[in-house]
Amino acid sequence: MAINKRQHFVSQFTIRAFMGDRDRLFCLDKSTLQVRDRTHGNLPADILNEAYYYTTDTDDFDGEIVRPLETKLAPICSRYVADPDRPLTLDDMAVLVDWCALSLTRSIYFADVAPIAYESLSPEDKADLPADGKAMTLVARRATFHRIRQEMRKVGLMFRFLKSPRPFGYYLTDQPAAPIPYRRVGAIGPLLLPLAHNLILVQIPTELADGFYRSLTPTLEWLTLVQCGWARRLIYSADLEALDFAAFVLSEGSGDWPTEMRERARRPFFGFGEPSELASMWADETPQ
Repeated sequence: MAINKRQHFVSQFTIRAFMGDRDRLFCLDKSTLQVRDRTHGNLPADILNEAYYYTTDTDDFDGEIVRPLETKLAPICSRYVADPDRPLTLDDMAVLVDWCALSLTRSIYFADVAPIAYESLSPEDKADLPADGKAMTLVARRATFHRIRQEMRKVGLMFRFLKSPRPFGYYLTDQPAAPIPYRRVGAIGPLLLPLAHNLILVQIPTELADGFYRSLTPTLEWLTLVQCGWARRLIYSADLEALDFAAFVLSEGSGDWPTEMRERARRPFFGFGEPSELASMWADETPQ
C-alpha cells in the first residue's frame, strides 16, 4: 500500500463537519489570540496535518476502522442536530463508544505526550520505532484504539448531545477530545467531544451521570474555555465572530472563571503534561 505523505491528525471527515454552509475555516492561535488568514481562510485539506505524521508504516488502520466508523457516524450526527434529545439506539451507542475511543488515539496529545501509545505496542513493535522516539505509528494507533475501546466497554456509558445556541458555537481544534476532571469509573471519566460546529457529545460513565449533570452548567463560555483550553495551539471555525468570542473568553471573559484558569487555557493542553494532572487544578470545582 502506498504511503500518503500528508497525514491528518484530525480527520478530514471531522474537519468538514465544522464547515456548515461555508467553504473556508479560519484559525485562532490561542498563544497570541490572533486570527490567522482572516481574509482568505483555509481549505479543509490544508489544515491539521503533518508530513508522515504516523511515520512511514503502511498499516491500513484508516481503511479497516476509521472510514467505516465515519460512514456510521454521519447519519447519527445529522439526526441529533435536528433533535438532540431523541433516544439513542444500542447501535448508535456502539458507534459513539468507538468514535470516542478513536478520537483519543487520533490526536497530538496522545501521539506526543501520553505514554499509552508506546505501552500498547508489543516488544517487537517497540524495537522498530524510529530513532526520534515517535510512538504514534499506525500500528500503535490500532493497538491503542482497541485498548481504549476495551476500557470504555467495561463500564456502562451514557451519552448526551449539546446543541449550540449559535449557528457556529463550537470549535474544531488540534486536540478535539476534551477530558473533564471528575470522578472516574475504572480508567474512564467524562469526555466532551465536539462533533460539528453546532453539536457536542458528552460521554459519561452511567454511575456518575446524575451527579455530573447536576454540577454541569454548559454555558457557551464554559464550553468554549474547555474546548480551547485542551487545544495545543490552533482553534478553527468557519465563522470569524465565533473566533473573536473565543479570544474574548481566553483573554478576559465574563469574570465567572479565575484568571489562572484562562491563562492556563492559553497554554497547550491546559498547561499540563498528563490528563490526570488537570484534575488537581479543578479539584475545588468538582463535587466529591
